[in-house]
Amino acid sequence: MSTHTDPVRCQRGKLEELMEGQLESMAKVQVVTKQKKKAIEPEILNEGRELDADNCHSEQIMMLCEQELENITDMTFCEAVLNEDACAFVSNWIDNGTLDYVETIDFSGARMPCTGLASILTSLSGIEDLELDVLKLDGCTKAEGSTFESIGEIGRSKTLRILSLADLWIDDVACLTLSQGVVNGGNLTVLTLDGNCIGEDGAAYLTEVMRGLSSLRRLEINHNRLCDGGASKLLNCLPLSEHLSHLGMGANGIHNLKTVTDDSLMTAGLRTLCMRDNHLNVPGSVELSRLLRNASGVTALYLSNNLIGSDGLCVILAALTESTNSIRCLDVSHNMIKHTGCIDVAQFVAEPTCKLLKLDLSGNPIGDEGLMVIDEALEVATSLRFLTLTDCEIEGNSYTVNTKSGSTVQIDIDTTENAEDDESSSDSSDTDDVSDVDEIDI
Repeated sequence: MSTHTDPVRCQRGKLEELMEGQLESMAKVQVVTKQKKKAIEPEILNEGRELDADNCHSEQIMMLCEQELENITDMTFCEAVLNEDACAFVSNWIDNGTLDYVETIDFSGARMPCTGLASILTSLSGIEDLELDVLKLDGCTKAEGSTFESIGEIGRSKTLRILSLADLWIDDVACLTLSQGVVNGGNLTVLTLDGNCIGEDGAAYLTEVMRGLSSLRRLEINHNRLCDGGASKLLNCLPLSEHLSHLGMGANGIHNLKTVTDDSLMTAGLRTLCMRDNHLNVPGSVELSRLLRNASGVTALYLSNNLIGSDGLCVILAALTESTNSIRCLDVSHNMIKHTGCIDVAQFVAEPTCKLLKLDLSGNPIGDEGLMVIDEALEVATSLRFLTLTDCEIEGNSYTVNTKSGSTVQIDIDTTENAEDDESSSDSSDTDDVSDVDEIDI
């Protein structure tokens, strides 16, 4: 007896299998969607003392504020969306005493109206014995006058240590208001003003903070509009601000610094100076070298992506040699340094007093000729451990050099593409050996 397959029944079976597969996929999507929704729900952690409202929207935040919560110490609204009503709820929440013991408030990346932020800050500044330790408002709104008055009031708090105000459209006028508040009686250790509109006048106001706020250790003012005048004002203030150990002025349109400080004034407190991504040229390097000659405590200098060239590098290295030469991390990558500049590099690392651990010359066209000059000096180098020569027009692969003192220098000359493949292994070794001179995060 012959067998016969019904094509209609077969097709129906395939359709049923397909529908079952689609239903199963839809169920998985629903589960994932529920998990995502659950992930952005406000959470009360650590017995009600930590509040996580990251990525929440206004309705969720208003529902949260209706709860009777006490003794909140940490509150984060990162990437959250707050309208005027939600901001009003948070303000009333603060007025009712919910945050009298709060230590950390983070609105980084949130989206909220300026008036809403002002009302929240006004409520915070009204707390009589505010114990706030960290306040981060990075990029949460385009702030205006009254907002900075409230921030200034909070800045007077004896407990506030970290104040982060990046990407808030702070201009020179706002900088004056902010400075007047912060400098009077506060205990700030870290002030971050990256990504704003601060120019030369604003820099002048910040010098008052640098001089008057003896607790300040770190000032970040990268990606602003300081230009030559503003940068020079801040650098000239360093001898009078010995408590300040880190100054970040990257991406500020700096070309040729104006006269930097009297040679007789010492800059003992500065440990890290960052001037990345500017247009610092040879005359600017000469002025910078005057400060470095008396900056006996500088351990890390970041000058990548400038126009220093071989001549500028020569005067900078000479200044570091004439000082106590405490520099341990030097980044002069992408500065149009040619093989002639390697002569000065070789002399610098071969100095018996040199303490340099990490040197980055990436992106400079030194070629094989420049590498040969440095190679000869490495045999007598006593401190150098890491030399990065990525994209320097050098043929060959990374290698190590054994020095006469018994130490080893790791030389990375891979191209950018190859370096990315080995990033995890090289990063771990770098961090272990020079972690004390790498930049710290807030």
